[in-house]
Amino acid sequence: FYVLKTFWPDPLSANYSHTPPRVFADASNLWKAALAALAFAAAAFAAYKRDRRFLLAGFWFLLLLPVSGIIGFAYENIGGVADHYNYLPLAVVAILLLPVLDRLGRWSKFTYVLPLAAIAGLSYLTWARLPVWTSDSAFFMDMAKLSPDSYNTALGMSIVMCEDQKDYDAGVKWTEKALAQHPNDILALANQAFCYSHAGRTGMVVEMEYYLDKLDRKMLKAVQPTAYSSFLASLGSAYIAERKYEEGFQFLCEAYRVKPAEPNHVKNVEAGAAILTKQGIKPKCEPFEEEDDRAEPARDLLEQLFPPVPGAVEE
Repeated sequence: FYVLKTFWPDPLSANYSHTPPRVFADASNLWKAALAALAFAAAAFAAYKRDRRFLLAGFWFLLLLPVSGIIGFAYENIGGVADHYNYLPLAVVAILLLPVLDRLGRWSKFTYVLPLAAIAGLSYLTWARLPVWTSDSAFFMDMAKLSPDSYNTALGMSIVMCEDQKDYDAGVKWTEKALAQHPNDILALANQAFCYSHAGRTGMVVEMEYYLDKLDRKMLKAVQPTAYSSFLASLGSAYIAERKYEEGFQFLCEAYRVKPAEPNHVKNVEAGAAILTKQGIKPKCEPFEEEDDRAEPARDLLEQLFPPVPGAVEE
């Protein structure tokens, strides 16, 4: 990948979907890697015999080594490779070009045309890429052209389709593509519930309660509270829309418990409590699980919304 990108960087993408499982699943990558290693070894041997200055090319590989996949790193499970990883190694390429340009300068007075042409070409590529970074919609739609099977593309496109394009069916299909790669993934589930909710398909959201038994909820509370609480909030709103007020209210309470700093969760609990009161039901946040040790924040919120009447006896 990096050998080819060094010689010709186009087409560019924010994500090439080169995750380890995808790379190893394609047998053709094995001979491509072997061919690149062979070419590198042949170039090193030629440099050793003719001009040892070119052995500096080995530093290009050393600078890439921390993000080459030989040593594990965090981003490899998302994209594996990225154009900007090659920026520092390109300094080695620039140094290696100096003796080449020096030799060409002896033959021609117009040697400067080559670097100027490279600068012009790469500047055009940079300019052409600028619109891609102007919005989430442009960013993920561009990514979808080159990496339509990427998990991150699927997540991003689901948001773009449901928030920007209002194409909820397309958004749901993108979440299904993400779930196919990572079953029971809370980010994809939260996006799918969001799409169904905004499409008015509350019955489909209610059916997604099925996934709660498949999730490690304690882990999600600690590691991914934003996505998990969003999923719970969608379930709560859907239940209330289906006139299952008390069940829906408990989901809203739990969403608030998981992430009390989220303003929307406060508004949802307030709105849900008002609906229950209108239905003649006293709003009360029950423990969501038997061993739920975080019921207090939701109970405190209810006391702020509905302060106890002085002198009243609690039931």
